[in-house]
Amino acid sequence: MAVYYVYIIRCKGRHGKVSHYTGYTNDLVRRFNEHRSGKGARFLAGKKELFVVCYEMFTKQGDAMRREIEIKRDHVLKHELIEKNAAHDQ
Repeated sequence: MAVYYVYIIRCKGRHGKVSHYTGYTNDLVRRFNEHRSGKGARFLAGKKELFVVCYEMFTKQGDAMRREIEIKRDHVLKHELIEKNAAHDQ
């Protein structure tokens, strides 16, 4: 059975500004390593201190794609997911 991930990466830009990137993949470790090596999304090129702050798993690619779009469009939802994950880390 295939598994798809929707993930949020926290990163820092050149001047220390923190930002977040949302994406989806069928291989979270591979995709994160691509982002770290500069071969992933253009948004993350040159960014430092990349961390996956949260992810969700789906069995259907279409569901993962819809969730990615939902998170990208709804900044409140994105920050709720980030905060929820931060609460679990404490």
